[in-house]
Amino acid sequence: MIWLTLFQIGACMETFEYPRIRAVALSVVIALCTLGIGIHLVGAESISQAISSVSTTLLGMIILISLGWLAAWSLSFRSILETLDVQDLGLKTGLVFLMTMFADYLTPSAQAGSVPIGGLLVSRATGVGYTTGMTAVATFGILNIVPSMVMIAASATYLALTTTLDPELKFAVLLLLSLMTGLGLVGLIGWRYRYRLGTVVIPLLAAFIRQVNRLLPTSYSIDPRLIDRYTGNITKKIERIGWNRQQLIDSLCFSALGWLILSAVFWASLYSVGNSVPVAVPLLVVPLSMTGNVLPLPGGVGGVEALLVALTIGTASISIPSATAAVLIYRVMTFGLALLLGGLATALLEFHIRNPSLEDSL
Repeated sequence: MIWLTLFQIGACMETFEYPRIRAVALSVVIALCTLGIGIHLVGAESISQAISSVSTTLLGMIILISLGWLAAWSLSFRSILETLDVQDLGLKTGLVFLMTMFADYLTPSAQAGSVPIGGLLVSRATGVGYTTGMTAVATFGILNIVPSMVMIAASATYLALTTTLDPELKFAVLLLLSLMTGLGLVGLIGWRYRYRLGTVVIPLLAAFIRQVNRLLPTSYSIDPRLIDRYTGNITKKIERIGWNRQQLIDSLCFSALGWLILSAVFWASLYSVGNSVPVAVPLLVVPLSMTGNVLPLPGGVGGVEALLVALTIGTASISIPSATAAVLIYRVMTFGLALLLGGLATALLEFHIRNPSLEDSL
């Protein structure tokens, strides 16, 4: 994975400024160290033995299933782009989506950092405005939460009725569901009164930016008027997505399909190391583990793996080394694969920008 990380950093060097590259490189090193410490604590030898027993045929099948996950989410993203009048991308849609995944998984601040970068990549790849690209990326991330909440609620209810869950795990699941529901309600209320909130928040934000500009060099200063213009443009674009019911349903359905395939990848990873668990286990564990992305590390590396292991052993009778081996296989086949393909897609974009005569080849 080290060569892959170096390749990805190199692919971004022409796209982002040096301070951002340095921050990404540092976060990657911290993430790898965190993951290494976790593997050492569990037992590297026992994990290695479990992974070495996996057949190459089964690994190949897991890779194919993972490609299905990327394809489903790519179609979900395409529905959003079509709503924003980004048409006729063809196969290029997959490349554009992979670039947004690359930005999401590589930036240390998850959605907060990946949305602006992903929006920039979409803009560069398709020629649309920056706010359009950023709206598409942000909307995809928000819509992706809806199927995951349904999966968590349904699988947790099923497991609670059919098995004996650890009380602490039950409390954690209920707490997370309550938190996600609360945030959803706050978001709905905020959207309902978005224009009233804008008249209050934007002036306060503009005043804050003016104070920050006094501390920054002139070349880094921000025009507060841009905030009003950008938020207005993004709001109108999100409204357009909300009014297009068919495209919205299509995007949600493909998103749900992607979550189901992602859960199937984790089930297959567990099976590959000799563990057969109820289908409801990965349907609960996979979306819940994504909360590990809140850690300021690329793709939540370290946090996601720890959550996956903890949730798996809490819902199924699996040893820690075996669960860790399955989690590592799952993450390489999903996070690692998306990072690799996203890095290649980003590098291909830069190549075509520097060679516009080859643009028709995509």
